[in-house]
Amino acid sequence: MGTLAAVGMLAAERRRFAAASRVDEIFDPRKACVRAAGLNVDVVIECSGNDRGMRAGLQALAPQGMLVVVGGGNTSGLDPMTILLKELRVQGSFTYVNKFDETIALLAAGDPEVADLTTAVVSPKEAPAAFETLSDAGTMNVLVAPNGY
Repeated sequence: MGTLAAVGMLAAERRRFAAASRVDEIFDPRKACVRAAGLNVDVVIECSGNDRGMRAGLQALAPQGMLVVVGGGNTSGLDPMTILLKELRVQGSFTYVNKFDETIALLAAGDPEVADLTTAVVSPKEAPAAFETLSDAGTMNVLVAPNGY
């Protein structure tokens, strides 16, 4: 696998998970992403839906690289000329339809290496409070265990 950057990680807790997953660079789109330009990474995962993060992600990509759009926002930040001239691929990722077999194979092979993305396991009774932490981006993922935990 080539170089991987996570651009647009607004929440510090989520940036911590990206770092634990051994991505090469992590950027907060609220800060200047000048160093993103010219990184020439193969894949950027844009998670914030922030147009500044999207633009920084495009700048970080090497020619023929791939931008994976995970976060949605009001404006795209996608620059058609950058996409055209660098021959970039833009891939959306929303519900992961038909991706489980491929993902399981990649994880079993250890490429990419990822941190445990489940930060909490809660009972149904604790679910409302857990959803609040997700809304506040204070956690990565929460598993609601129907039979307890």
